[in-house]
Amino acid sequence: MKLEHSRHLKLPKIGIYRERARTRTSLICFVIEAKTSRNTMQPEPPQRCRRMASALLALATIAIFLNPASAQSPASRTRSDLIGQIRATEKIPGGGFVAVESDGADGLTFLSENGRYAIVGTIYDVWTGKRIGSISQLRGEAARIDFGRLGINMSDIGALTVGRGPRQAVIFVDPKCPYCHKVLGMAAALGDVYTFKVIVAPVLGKESENLTRIVSCAKDEAAAVAALISGRTTQMQALEQSGSCDLAKIQRRLVTAQLLGVRGVPFLVGPAGITYEGAPSDLRAWLAGS
Repeated sequence: MKLEHSRHLKLPKIGIYRERARTRTSLICFVIEAKTSRNTMQPEPPQRCRRMASALLALATIAIFLNPASAQSPASRTRSDLIGQIRATEKIPGGGFVAVESDGADGLTFLSENGRYAIVGTIYDVWTGKRIGSISQLRGEAARIDFGRLGINMSDIGALTVGRGPRQAVIFVDPKCPYCHKVLGMAAALGDVYTFKVIVAPVLGKESENLTRIVSCAKDEAAAVAALISGRTTQMQALEQSGSCDLAKIQRRLVTAQLLGVRGVPFLVGPAGITYEGAPSDLRAWLAGS
């Protein structure tokens, strides 16, 4: 998808790396056999899988398990042996690998981004527990997010609410992002049909951090939502502040954004879990098809 209507995610240094993701996906085990022309890395038994050094940067939706048949493969194989005639490719979200569907392999082959390492095996989506056996299946699963299954509670991250409709959608925004204001304006007009959970994340610099804190700590949520939709900095700065405010919720939002692979704002998640990066020209139509 094109990202010309989005702003890219740049995490401010507000100590989010001290916040551990509180979800079942914070531990991802890889059991693989990576092959090059020179050496082989032997797989580690599943019971000895360790927590990865940085859960936030390795939030892949993927666990790759060694295909027993690959243990019988020759010690050295050429690129053409492993890949053959490529039919389709797809980058694995957050995994640093590209899945390749080709005539030269039974199932999928996984290449490192620089093309040096090839992994032959079986891939599972840890979020859904499903085995991924084709590019089309990978594309379908990677584009869906189930907040309930991941244990992400909107109140824990201080999400704002727009609308009171029976169907729920989620929007990641930044207070300084003009495309976010556009999407929020369209969302407000659909409030009878949808309830939008708005996750305000400071990704565009110092001023965004300050405005996120002000909006998040506003005494009146409706006034905060109105100021956010307007996009006017002065209106946000004028919000009356609550006597107590849990700033840790802002940190958890950034952790959540990293967990879900949010690379820019606005970032939308429809009622069925389908994602969209940027501002759709017709929000109603996109939601109806998502």
